[in-house]
Amino acid sequence: MNSQTSNDGLPTSDAILASGRWAFLGLFGGAALWLAVAGILGLLASLQMHKPDLFADCAWFTYGRLKAAATGAFNFGFAVQAAVGVALWLVAILGRTLVKLPFFSMAAGKLWNIGVLVGVIGVLYGDSTGVEGLEFPRYAAGVLLFGYIGMAVQVFVTFHNRNVRDLHPSVWFVIGGLFWFAWLYSTAVLLIHVHPVRGILIAAVQGWFGNGFFAVGLLPIAIAVLVYLMPALSGGQLPSRATLVFSFWLLAFLGPWGGIATGTPLPSWVGATSTALSGLFILPILGVLYSVGAMRRPANASAFESIAWKFMDLSFRCLLLWGVLTVLNTFPLVYRITQFTHFTTGMQVLALYGVVATALFAAGYLAMSKLTAPCAKCALVATIHLHVTRVGILVTVIALLVAGLQHGMALNAEDLTFAEISAESAMMFRMSTLGELLLAMGGLVFLLYVAGTTFRTLMAEWSRCEWCAGNAKPAEVAS
Repeated sequence: MNSQTSNDGLPTSDAILASGRWAFLGLFGGAALWLAVAGILGLLASLQMHKPDLFADCAWFTYGRLKAAATGAFNFGFAVQAAVGVALWLVAILGRTLVKLPFFSMAAGKLWNIGVLVGVIGVLYGDSTGVEGLEFPRYAAGVLLFGYIGMAVQVFVTFHNRNVRDLHPSVWFVIGGLFWFAWLYSTAVLLIHVHPVRGILIAAVQGWFGNGFFAVGLLPIAIAVLVYLMPALSGGQLPSRATLVFSFWLLAFLGPWGGIATGTPLPSWVGATSTALSGLFILPILGVLYSVGAMRRPANASAFESIAWKFMDLSFRCLLLWGVLTVLNTFPLVYRITQFTHFTTGMQVLALYGVVATALFAAGYLAMSKLTAPCAKCALVATIHLHVTRVGILVTVIALLVAGLQHGMALNAEDLTFAEISAESAMMFRMSTLGELLLAMGGLVFLLYVAGTTFRTLMAEWSRCEWCAGNAKPAEVAS
């Protein structure tokens, strides 16, 4: 036995993390950068809700282009890239195996970031598809597909070479999420870019992809984080693997069905089935609640373990709230008020930022505290990020949900003009802009943390390398 192996002959956690350190840091670093970019673009777009002439003389920064670019930067630049990084970390740790093909993943990650950059610039230039969630132009989508294949291949190769053959429930969700996103995005690209559909089918593809992007693409990764880290940190045990099996297959079956609204000019059974199955989506969430809801925060947790736990607790609470609101929104009495309003936008923020991003932050901070050389002030920076993000999500979601309800009820009133309707929601829009500001600040703080700890790690590696420090003799270098 040596420092790289444990008593059972399998690699230690430190050896596993060391084998994929730069692959992990590359993915988390790229995700942090795009999170900051998305926050800034989203804030600029939100400001135009109050001052429409802010960038009136610059076509690149009109509201529609800024909003689409911010959405693409967050969804593809941050969420997907961070999810792949977390997936790689979970598969390696739970499989007790060294990370395979680390440089392959780094190259694929660079290709993915190039695709996101091309897509964001293309949207700002005006080359958007006009399909919400799929705004990136065709030439960017192709780069993203190849980049994703490269990143996912490393995860699957590492999974194939695992030493622990018995699968932890988190691995089910990780592998399922990676596979489902590949299927979802490749199908959407085929229907929008390669063999483009026409008319109302564009709206159907948009709704199907927008729902599936969260439900079967990112949510499984968030659930994997909760199912693994909450018992691991609290010292508890999962009460029932069968419950998680039930949740996994319900997620796989129900997830792709949502997103098609009742009343869409398609055969009536399509909208009705989509709405009904969206209401049943609460069932896999209840399975997760049963599995980890009784876990309690450990009393002797380290600073980063405590921060990770608080992020996971926020993610878990947002998941329950999202499930309840989704069920309520399937009732015709509620849906008649919330449709075509900012209520839908609030639900998207709750899902993507409240559920997914916070779970990714939890895993990211816990992994990076072991991957890098955090300083004494790093925990303070992470704590600031936690509080700013928590308040930002709360303010943004409440403002958009309330604005949506106000707007919807006013639209159903026959004695109000459109100007009066907009005026009623003005205060909530101001609150949502404050929330956008806080989320943008949180993104910048997270980027500061990732960049700072990565730089310290590079310096530590450089100082330990005699050749890099210039202390090696020519004969030693040659040998």
